[in-house]
Amino acid sequence: MSKMLRIHRVAVLGWIGQSFVLCRPMLSMRAIFIAVCVAQAATVAPTTIAAEVSWTENVLQATGSTSANSSATPVSGASSESGLAINLSVDQRLVDSINKLLINHPALLALESEKLALLERGQANLALPDPTVSLGINNISISSPSFDEFLPTSKLIGIRQEFPSRKGRAARADQALAQSDAIDLMLIAKRESLVAEVIEHLIEKRRINQQIGLARDRLQKYERLTEVVESEIEAGNPSVFRLPEIDAERARVSGLINNLNAKILEHDAKLIALTGEIPSLFVPAVSAHHWSGEYEQFHAVRIAQAELNSVRESLAIAEALSFKRWGVQLTYQQREAGDNFKGDDWVSGQVFFSAPLWYQQSQAPEQRAAEMSVEAARQSLLLAQREAVAKYNAFNARLQAAVENINLLQQQAGAIQDKIDSQTISYEAGIGYFAPIVDGDIALLRLRADIIAEKSTVDIYAARINSLLIEKNSQNHE
Repeated sequence: MSKMLRIHRVAVLGWIGQSFVLCRPMLSMRAIFIAVCVAQAATVAPTTIAAEVSWTENVLQATGSTSANSSATPVSGASSESGLAINLSVDQRLVDSINKLLINHPALLALESEKLALLERGQANLALPDPTVSLGINNISISSPSFDEFLPTSKLIGIRQEFPSRKGRAARADQALAQSDAIDLMLIAKRESLVAEVIEHLIEKRRINQQIGLARDRLQKYERLTEVVESEIEAGNPSVFRLPEIDAERARVSGLINNLNAKILEHDAKLIALTGEIPSLFVPAVSAHHWSGEYEQFHAVRIAQAELNSVRESLAIAEALSFKRWGVQLTYQQREAGDNFKGDDWVSGQVFFSAPLWYQQSQAPEQRAAEMSVEAARQSLLLAQREAVAKYNAFNARLQAAVENINLLQQQAGAIQDKIDSQTISYEAGIGYFAPIVDGDIALLRLRADIIAEKSTVDIYAARINSLLIEKNSQNHE
């Protein structure tokens, strides 16, 4: 009776191979043959994939969306001092393509306009103020207004030109140029940040598409598992309660696919907000820049340093206030001839300048305010250094944690594969059931989905690190 049940079970599972419809002796001979092959292959390859499991690997490779190495990040297979080397390299063509998409981004255009405004303001600060032209009459009689009756009556035209402190005007121009340099650095940092944001959304879309492929493979596995469990129930294996569990797991996977599809729509919406379209760009592995230990390699620190340089110009501006301005004034007067005097023309000239009479109440507070502004900018620079290093260390720690997680997940996948291999050999020898093998395949698909998520995390945090740092070879020609 037991032999007939075993033959019936093998007949139901005919998709495994035609050889399983044979009798028990042939199964035993095949088991011995496989064991010999495994023993011989052990000297060549550390892991042997059984024939009944190899179809899973073929399906994964054929779909191109569920392989553990389908990500552009080659994490496995390359060890380093940290245990796993990440051979990451950003394709510069991808960055150039994203920069073209971001060329009309409002944030970048706003910074560009602000930069041009500061350059124009710097040029305007060097110019002299417009001269003042005056027209008038002197000493005209109210009772009998005329220009030829009284001697002091005259017409006049004058011009007045002020000359503000050259040192102060130059300091204001230098301050505007320094602020323009700071805006230029902000523009570079903002562009890098937007590029990293676009890359992050593209990486997430890549990860989601791969996980959707794995989830669909799991649904196929659950269909296979249902067939296997039903056949084993008919063969006498008491697994009746396993069918509701499979249905519940299938429902959870279907819900997961729906949620992942919704996430794709979210990332598409954010990409449209960033670039105006949904770019179809291939995202290669992202290579994280290395921090050399110099604070100037951080975008935020360079911006803070430029702002400090611009604030320092306020010291020269405050110093120039002690001698605010001076100027000249010329007046041409015309007197018409009268009955008792002849007409004549004459010119009056004046030189004027401001005297720092209220220095303690005006200029001295300005000087102290400028010094405090410089000190505040200096502290902002120190704060920018601390925050930049903290953010870099946080991103790098998350990246390294993802790498370690990949190692652990790959070890778990290897252990599960070993169990699948041993279970397959036992099953071919006529011992045990086939359902645990399918369960192992499903567990592998889950682990591969987790590995894909961790690889995406590696790429995302590498892109975030790149948005913080400037490559050493690019600092000289930016």
